[in-house]
Parts: sequence; structure tokens; C-alpha cells
Amino acid sequence: MRAYLAERFDHRDVGEVVAVPSSENIARHLFDWCSGGGLHLREGVRVEAVRVGETGSTWAEYAPGDRANP
Repeated sequence: MRAYLAERFDHRDVGEVVAVPSSENIARHLFDWCSGGGLHLREGVRVEAVRVGETGSTWAEYAPGDRANP
């Protein structure tokens, strides 16, 4: 994941990567990348949610089917 983040996000305008740049949309983008095979996990292991930190005490999380994130 570190290589993907460096390649796609480092020194770039986030709007070039995510159409509407927000923590919520970045979390969903990363979830889609991880669950779409970008993150190589052992068989039977899956990503259930992705959390993106905004500050030390705030974050946005994407989890499909979560009522807070339709």
C-alpha cells in the first residue's frame, strides 16, 4: 500500500486522483483499490473498512453497507 500511496498521491493534487477530494472519498477510493486486488492478502482475508485520518482526533471511514456510509 505504501508504494501505491506514494505513486498515486505523493506530490499531486488530490483532485487528480479522486474526483471530489474529501476524506470520505479518499477512504472509498482506497477501499475499492484494496478490495479490487491492489492489496495482496492471504486467502480468506478481506478488507472490511478503510479509515483516513484528518487530524489526531477526526477521521472518515468507508465500509460498504455501513448505514453511516451509504
